[in-house]
Amino acid sequence: MTSDNTHHPVSDTLAPQLVVARRREAALVGVLRAVVDGGSDLDKVLFAIAGHATELCGGAWGNVFSEDGDKIVVHANDITRSWLPEPTRTTRPRNAASALAYVLRDRQALRFDDLSTLDDPMFADSRATAVARDTKSGVYVPVPNASPATGVAVFRTAIDPFTDDEVALLEAFAVQAANAIASARMTAEVAAHNTALAEALELQTATSEVLRLISANPGDLRTVLDGVLSKAAEICGADGGQVLIRRGEVLVFESEITIPDYISILGRTVPVSEAGVNLKARDRRSPVFVDDFGAFVSSRNDPVGMSFSQVGDEVLHTSFATVALMQDDEWLGNLNLNRNRVDPFDPKFGSVLQSFADQAAIAIANARLFNDLDAALEREQAVSDILRIIGTAPGDAHAVFEAIAESAAQHVPGASIGLLLRDGDTLRNVVNVAGDASIDFSRATAEFPVALIDRMDGELVYEPDLASGSGVARRAYEDFGFASRVIAKLVNRSELVGLLFLAKREAFGFSTEQVALARSFADQAVVAIENARLFNELEERNQEVSQALDQQTAIGDVLRMISTNPGDVR
Repeated sequence: MTSDNTHHPVSDTLAPQLVVARRREAALVGVLRAVVDGGSDLDKVLFAIAGHATELCGGAWGNVFSEDGDKIVVHANDITRSWLPEPTRTTRPRNAASALAYVLRDRQALRFDDLSTLDDPMFADSRATAVARDTKSGVYVPVPNASPATGVAVFRTAIDPFTDDEVALLEAFAVQAANAIASARMTAEVAAHNTALAEALELQTATSEVLRLISANPGDLRTVLDGVLSKAAEICGADGGQVLIRRGEVLVFESEITIPDYISILGRTVPVSEAGVNLKARDRRSPVFVDDFGAFVSSRNDPVGMSFSQVGDEVLHTSFATVALMQDDEWLGNLNLNRNRVDPFDPKFGSVLQSFADQAAIAIANARLFNDLDAALEREQAVSDILRIIGTAPGDAHAVFEAIAESAAQHVPGASIGLLLRDGDTLRNVVNVAGDASIDFSRATAEFPVALIDRMDGELVYEPDLASGSGVARRAYEDFGFASRVIAKLVNRSELVGLLFLAKREAFGFSTEQVALARSFADQAVVAIENARLFNELEERNQEVSQALDQQTAIGDVLRMISTNPGDVR
């Protein structure tokens, strides 16, 4: 047997077809490889399809475009790298006057010899793009049965019209690429679904841990807020954060995770009126994201914001997110997160932030209830102790005053306490407890003119920030070091009889419960004063009665003697 090694040339008709078939096969293999390699990365697959379609049709660059709501998403790949250094994903309005919109809407192919000279207003945007990118000839074909609607386009930088065979080749490629696109989309959707499930599980686990923390520490708000903030920062990929609690007209930093290079701001206060972006989150009732917080506050000339985003003269550029803590319609404060660089938070973290904000609000409400009960029990015990002293020493008002001052010092830690009684037109100090040795409290409360106290509105005044006040309030800060104070009038039968005075060096130093307790102590002092007055009046009356009885007894003895010895004058 002999073998025939003679070469049999392919006919002139079959040769071009074979070349085209091999090109199409290579393009499809490239796409399938991209599907395998890309996994759940849909962008990578679409960039590959755009590139292989461009090579298949002898173009300079191409794209895959698809509907996404009211937008068209374009995955462009310039294989010459002449105007696009790397594949790029962009979006355009779906209602734009472009060939992209036309193909997606009507599912028909379009071919243009020179896009840069189009005069049809229906394609005005396509002409503008062609002029900007020095593009001439172009062809657009729909991908059949794609959902959402999808198309493929190829472009040349010279006027070199695409032939009917090239259009047919691109259409055939689009048919074959349809399965690859569908597979890639499905893989991406499954991956996204799995990611969402993992994130939901992570959030659920974190929520359970926080709720256990709330249950284990019902009155320890700091511990709970630290836990909430830590979990929120972990899940959202934040480097630092703060929880601010509203106390009257200020926000107080109650918990923090400090970013490197930043000083601690725990315990600092911000006036509500200057809370800036935190107020924005409150008013929106939804999370607010700031890509570059340093630039944001600088552009708005926000001195308060700048104070939290500067180290020396340098503005630190960080990404920022905040969400309001709400209980029904009451604004409790804010939860803030930071990154120590410009790395914007993904808006998908909005729901995560809201979840942690809800937990923080629950913790605050729970702590309030627990601490309110605790405070009520403490007040009840304090009242009982003082009433017991009043009962055992009804005439010794000074002993009661000392007990009130000691009890106030115990229940209002760090406060300096003074009790003054009226002496004519002056109120003079009778008892004081210096809670802060740096305050010259005995001098500060030595005496007050009654006329000054009479000008006070109401029977109790709380001045939380004396440094920002004026007149008498400002002088109290400058002369004696008070930053906040509570003044409670002692009023008996509509008459001012004394004054209970509490002061601290820090602004906003008294809680609502402590202010209420001051009122209770003042009422007890009035009871002691009235009780002592009544006791002393009773003592005087008893003495008068005793003296009268002694006189009456003596007179009776004399009369008896006279009656029994009528003639015995001696």
